[in-house]
Amino acid sequence: MALLATRTLDAGTGQKSASGANEKKSAHLFVMNDASFIQNANFNSMNNRDFVLNAANYLTENPEVMSIRPAEQIVPTLELSKGQLVAVFAFSVVLTPLLIAGLGAWVWWRRK
Repeated sequence: MALLATRTLDAGTGQKSASGANEKKSAHLFVMNDASFIQNANFNSMNNRDFVLNAANYLTENPEVMSIRPAEQIVPTLELSKGQLVAVFAFSVVLTPLLIAGLGAWVWWRRK
C-alpha cells in the first residue's frame, strides 16, 4: 500500500518573494508500507522500477520525466532435439495427411 500526499503551504504574511508577491510552496510526502519492492530481486519485476523512479521524480517536482517504460520483448523459442524434430515432422507432414486420406477413402468405400 502506498500513500502520496501533497499540501500547498502559504509562506506567511511577512515573507515575500523578490517580485513582491507571497510565495506558495508545496510539500510532498510519499509513504510505502514495505520496502521489499525496491530490493534488488524485485526491482525489475512488475514495473517496480518505474514506480520508484516516478515517485522520486514527483517528490523532486520533476514530473515531466515521469513515464512508463515499454516492456522488454521476450521472444519465446522452442528447442528440439533431432529426434523430436523428426517426430514432429512425421506426425504433421506425413501421418496426419495419410490419416485424413485414409478416413476419406474409408468413407468413400462405405458409401459406394
